[in-house]
Amino acid sequence: MIEKVRNIDDGSMFGPLAEFVAKAPISREAFMQLTIPTLHSTELGFCIHDWTMMPCQRHADCINCTEQICIKGNTEKTARIEQNLLDAEEQLERAKQAIEKGSSGADR
Repeated sequence: MIEKVRNIDDGSMFGPLAEFVAKAPISREAFMQLTIPTLHSTELGFCIHDWTMMPCQRHADCINCTEQICIKGNTEKTARIEQNLLDAEEQLERAKQAIEKGSSGADR
Protein backbone atom coordinates (compact mmCIF):
# COMPACT_ATOMS: atom_id res chain seq x y z
CA MET A 1 0.00 0.00 0.00
CA ILE A 2 2.82 2.37 0.88
CA GLU A 3 4.47 1.65 -2.46
CA LYS A 4 1.22 2.55 -4.27
CA VAL A 5 0.93 5.82 -2.38
CA ARG A 6 4.59 6.65 -3.03
CA ASN A 7 3.96 6.31 -6.75
CA ILE A 8 1.23 8.96 -6.64
CA ASP A 9 3.11 12.17 -7.30
CA ASP A 10 0.34 14.41 -8.58
CA GLY A 11 0.07 16.30 -5.26
CA SER A 12 -3.37 14.84 -4.45
CA MET A 13 -2.17 13.14 -1.26
CA PHE A 14 -2.44 15.11 1.99
CA GLY A 15 -2.83 14.53 5.72
CA PRO A 16 -1.08 12.19 8.15
CA LEU A 17 -0.79 9.24 5.75
CA ALA A 18 0.87 11.38 3.09
CA GLU A 19 3.31 12.76 5.68
CA PHE A 20 4.09 9.24 6.94
CA VAL A 21 4.70 7.87 3.47
CA ALA A 22 7.03 10.72 2.65
CA LYS A 23 9.28 9.79 5.61
CA ALA A 24 9.11 6.02 6.16
CA PRO A 25 9.91 3.19 5.91
CA ILE A 26 13.54 3.23 4.78
CA SER A 27 15.83 0.62 3.28
CA ARG A 28 17.82 -1.79 5.47
CA GLU A 29 21.09 -0.14 4.42
CA ALA A 30 19.84 3.29 5.42
CA PHE A 31 18.50 1.92 8.73
CA MET A 32 21.88 0.36 9.61
CA GLN A 33 23.57 3.75 9.14
CA LEU A 34 21.26 5.60 11.51
CA THR A 35 22.77 7.05 14.67
CA ILE A 36 19.43 6.66 16.46
CA PRO A 37 17.81 3.44 15.17
CA THR A 38 14.62 3.65 17.26
CA LEU A 39 12.33 6.49 18.22
CA HIS A 40 8.81 6.85 19.52
CA SER A 41 6.74 9.83 20.50
CA THR A 42 6.07 10.47 24.19
CA GLU A 43 3.88 12.96 26.01
CA LEU A 44 6.84 15.34 26.34
CA GLY A 45 9.00 14.67 23.28
CA PHE A 46 10.66 11.64 21.75
CA CYS A 47 12.24 8.56 23.33
CA ILE A 48 15.38 7.12 21.73
CA HIS A 49 15.68 4.12 24.08
CA ASP A 50 16.81 0.97 22.27
CA TRP A 51 14.17 -1.55 23.32
CA THR A 52 16.10 -4.42 21.71
CA MET A 53 18.77 -4.09 24.43
CA MET A 54 16.54 -4.00 27.54
CA PRO A 55 13.20 -2.73 28.82
CA CYS A 56 12.98 0.92 29.76
CA GLN A 57 14.32 1.49 33.28
CA ARG A 58 12.42 4.78 33.66
CA HIS A 59 9.05 3.80 32.21
CA ALA A 60 6.61 6.75 32.54
CA ASP A 61 9.32 8.97 34.08
CA CYS A 62 10.37 10.55 30.79
CA ILE A 63 11.10 13.98 32.24
CA ASN A 64 14.01 12.53 34.27
CA CYS A 65 15.39 10.33 31.48
CA THR A 66 18.55 11.02 29.49
CA GLU A 67 17.04 9.25 26.46
CA GLN A 68 14.19 11.77 26.24
CA ILE A 69 14.58 14.26 23.39
CA CYS A 70 12.64 17.52 23.37
CA ILE A 71 12.30 19.46 20.14
CA LYS A 72 12.66 23.19 20.57
CA GLY A 73 9.64 25.13 19.33
CA ASN A 74 7.07 22.33 19.68
CA THR A 75 4.33 24.35 21.40
CA GLU A 76 2.08 21.36 22.20
CA LYS A 77 4.76 19.42 24.07
CA THR A 78 6.13 22.60 25.68
CA ALA A 79 2.65 23.29 27.10
CA ARG A 80 2.58 19.76 28.58
CA ILE A 81 5.99 20.26 30.20
CA GLU A 82 4.85 23.60 31.65
CA GLN A 83 1.68 21.97 32.99
CA ASN A 84 3.76 19.19 34.58
CA LEU A 85 5.88 21.87 36.28
CA LEU A 86 2.78 23.65 37.63
CA ASP A 87 1.39 20.32 38.90
CA ALA A 88 4.69 19.46 40.63
CA GLU A 89 4.88 22.91 42.25
CA GLU A 90 1.30 22.57 43.50
CA GLN A 91 2.00 19.10 44.93
CA LEU A 92 5.15 20.39 46.64
CA GLU A 93 3.21 23.26 48.21
CA ARG A 94 0.52 20.87 49.47
CA ALA A 95 3.19 18.61 50.95
CA LYS A 96 4.82 21.56 52.74
CA GLN A 97 1.46 22.58 54.19
CA ALA A 98 0.79 19.01 55.33
CA ILE A 99 4.18 18.87 57.05
CA GLU A 100 3.46 22.16 58.84
CA LYS A 101 0.13 20.73 60.07
CA GLY A 102 1.92 17.60 61.31
CA SER A 103 0.03 15.20 59.05
CA SER A 104 1.21 11.63 59.39
CA GLY A 105 3.50 10.56 56.51
CA ALA A 106 3.53 14.03 54.90
CA ASP A 107 7.31 14.23 54.97
CA ARG A 108 7.50 11.41 52.48
